Amino acid sequence: MLLALGITVAYRARLFTIGAEGQYIAGALAGTAWATAAPLRDLPGPLLVVTALVVAVVAGGAWSGLTAWLLARFGTSVVITSLLLNYIAAAVLAWAVRVGIRDPEAFTPQSRQIGAAALPDIPGTTIHLGFFFALLAVPVLAAVLRRTRFGFRVEVLGASPDVLAATEARPAYTRFWVLAAAGAFAGLAGFVEVAGVTGRMTQAFAVGYGFTAIIVALLGRLRPLGVLVAGLVMAALTVGFEEAERVFVIPSRRSG
Repeated sequence: MLLALGITVAYRARLFTIGAEGQYIAGALAGTAWATAAPLRDLPGPLLVVTALVVAVVAGGAWSGLTAWLLARFGTSVVITSLLLNYIAAAVLAWAVRVGIRDPEAFTPQSRQIGAAALPDIPGTTIHLGFFFALLAVPVLAAVLRRTRFGFRVEVLGASPDVLAATEARPAYTRFWVLAAAGAFAGLAGFVEVAGVTGRMTQAFAVGYGFTAIIVALLGRLRPLGVLVAGLVMAALTVGFEEAERVFVIPSRRSG
């Protein structure tokens, strides 16, 4: 849902990025590196969580901002550059879990445990706090798109960049902030996944959520409330299929 909300912002402005996977990795790596760094991991849990979330959001936004800068500076395609940045992020992930943020006590390449930066469960449930972040982001983004100048610029940029240039702001400036906002959502999603689910990062951390989120955003008709519904439906189908495979011993692939 968080990834799809970011994609919604970009696609409404007709910036067809497919780099959410790389931004997701960048945010998760930055947040994990911050939360597990030797001088910082002894900070109080709430402070560590908040600062790590901020670092992840900034890292995801900056990674996506590279696409906007390349577009403004060289006129490169957002589709191509955002796709290629996914592969660079995957390469950085492979290096980081082997060298950069590797747990020295582990036998396989992986980061340290997230420790005090782990997200707690919502009281009375087994659902971690990241789900609350996703639910809260839906009305917040809806209000931003509908009632703020930034939301107006997103809509005008998607309809006609020339009109935006004539009446409101430079299209290049708006494109940067739109793509940065999309990356910020992806970076937040990345750290939420580490702090709420996996607990640490491995090379297998990237499983394609960034690409699934494109489907969720489109099924939600690029509207925050639609993304909420589509995200819940996609999650239910995914979990349901996996549970059916286990319970009824259904093979996921045809045997040769």
